[in-house]
Amino acid sequence: MYQYLSKVLYFLHAVLLFVFGILFVPQKEMWGPESDKTISNVIYAPIWKLYRNGDINGYLPVYELDTLRLLITLSVITLILYSVNKLIIQKT
Repeated sequence: MYQYLSKVLYFLHAVLLFVFGILFVPQKEMWGPESDKTISNVIYAPIWKLYRNGDINGYLPVYELDTLRLLITLSVITLILYSVNKLIIQKT
């Protein structure tokens, strides 16, 4: 029973890491002159959407991956699933 639940948790962990690591990553939209960039929007989008074309008040927007928020999200997912796995081990 434990082995089956452990495999399910590992599969769930892989799926969540794929979703939140590739399909749903935090991106900051920045635009303005080089000396004074303005963050206008923070969105969650697929990682390949980092390169988009557009124009905001004559400036090309730069989409930057918010790595700190991404690392925190992936760490929280990993810690939650690790805790659930340890609880299952204790109960069996």
